[in-house]
Amino acid sequence: MIWPNAHEITNGHTPAKCRGLGPEDRDLLAGHIAQGDLPPGRLWVDCHVGPVPHVDPKLNPELAKLLPNYQRRIDLIIDDDKTAWICELKPAASFVAFGQSLYYATLVRRYLHPPHDALPLIITDAIDPDLIYLCQNHLIAYLQLKGADYVPRGRPT
Repeated sequence: MIWPNAHEITNGHTPAKCRGLGPEDRDLLAGHIAQGDLPPGRLWVDCHVGPVPHVDPKLNPELAKLLPNYQRRIDLIIDDDKTAWICELKPAASFVAFGQSLYYATLVRRYLHPPHDALPLIITDAIDPDLIYLCQNHLIAYLQLKGADYVPRGRPT
């Protein structure tokens, strides 16, 4: 499947400047490519999905100015024509990654109607132990870089 507005990564290399992926996400993806643990398939980054949300300018003029530039963007889709893995790239993944992965997989099914399964996948360098429990109980896949320990952000190490 060709994914709308997405950029395909070819030859296993992450583009140096990929709109929608910040430096941490690009480094994280490069680490998993090097580790060789991604599911097989074509890699698509920065896929837009769903309509741009609308806010009445009378109710919230500040937010209404920002929304025309807002687009729901999926970090990465890995598609082998049998399964589309809807990937959320999150260094030090916590519960936020859980919500985003479900949200984007649901939007893909609702708006893009892929001809095969669209399943959520969290790709991280380290993962909160509580998130592992959530993923196991809600059938969400995750990949963690080997040897990485979870350190909650905002707390001293």
